[in-house]
Amino acid sequence: METLDELYDKAHDMKIGVYDWHFSDRRKSACVCGKTANILIDRSAMRSRAEEAEKLGHELEHIETGNLYFLLYTSPANRRWCEERTRRSYIKKRIPAEKLLEAVRETRGEIWLIAEYFGCTEELAREAYDYYQSIGLDLTEED
Repeated sequence: METLDELYDKAHDMKIGVYDWHFSDRRKSACVCGKTANILIDRSAMRSRAEEAEKLGHELEHIETGNLYFLLYTSPANRRWCEERTRRSYIKKRIPAEKLLEAVRETRGEIWLIAEYFGCTEELAREAYDYYQSIGLDLTEED
């Protein structure tokens, strides 16, 4: 579980530029790849450092996994496929299944407590919980 500062260091080490960028649409982050990779993040749209870390981590995951697409030239189906593969890969890295099982036992499955446990947003905690349940992981609390 990398902190925001560690993610910025990682991007720097990978020679990926990270820039503050205001988007005119609802997006909060994007990955732009050409001869070099760059990540754009609308920091003014972030509600917390945890959210910023998640957006940066997600965009880094696009680059690390090669799940990249050209926004203007990619079909919506292919875009969804790339986003879903990146989301699942990021969840597995950020909230591993065995750690989530620990968190569920310690928090009685309360999403807001799971988010605190991992230092992430409730949105990511819910996505991870739902994802692992969808692949058959038993997340019932054991006493």
